[in-house]
Amino acid sequence: MYVEMGWVKFDPNGFWTPAFERWGYPAWLRLLVGLIETAGGAMLIIPWFASYGATGLAVVMIGAWITRLNDGRMVDVTWISAYLAVLAWIALEWWGWRRPRLRVGGRRSDLTPRRS
Repeated sequence: MYVEMGWVKFDPNGFWTPAFERWGYPAWLRLLVGLIETAGGAMLIIPWFASYGATGLAVVMIGAWITRLNDGRMVDVTWISAYLAVLAWIALEWWGWRRPRLRVGGRRSDLTPRRS
């Protein structure tokens, strides 16, 4: 979903160009948002990068939430809130995936923290 929604933001004749203009945002911001959405969406499917992708997407979604709130589109605010909750969960859940684990008895232990 994020890859597709980010990709269409690169189209200068698409829906998002006049929308960003109406909201008073510069053209470069539309392209930056598209880049973050496309890259972040792709990162969600790679476990080692999922937390980074979810964090980047959450930042973009906070901006979208504020924009839609100021525009009076409460249904969009509700949906964006749900997306934000899922992205926060992904970011926090996958963050531990990269945490080093201490090997106990030749096996990987998820319960014992690594000591320096």
